[in-house]
Amino acid sequence: MADFWGGVGCAQRSGPRKETDCGVQTIEFIPIAKRKCRKRGIDEGWVRETILNPDQKVKGYAGRMVAQKKYLRGGKEYLLRVVSEEHGESCIVVSAYFTSKVERYWQGKASS
Repeated sequence: MADFWGGVGCAQRSGPRKETDCGVQTIEFIPIAKRKCRKRGIDEGWVRETILNPDQKVKGYAGRMVAQKKYLRGGKEYLLRVVSEEHGESCIVVSAYFTSKVERYWQGKASS
């Protein structure tokens, strides 16, 4: 679990692009997703970290995937949910949001 207001530990990658464990080489944001992230105070680095290193991936609507990662803020647990469409080696971010209702969205046995 990461502390998203105290530093998320998103390593900036340098050098040639390498394929990640999830097969994604590029992460793109649709314009409205980028605007909503800014409005919600969600850093693009957190979104990328959640896609590349999710705590959990679940199926979303219409064949979309939802990458989920738990974060702490002021001692309270939040879940960052990133809704995306995967097209080959590209991941298109459709939406991203924080929720405090971790139990509602977490699938399987809850873990901290």
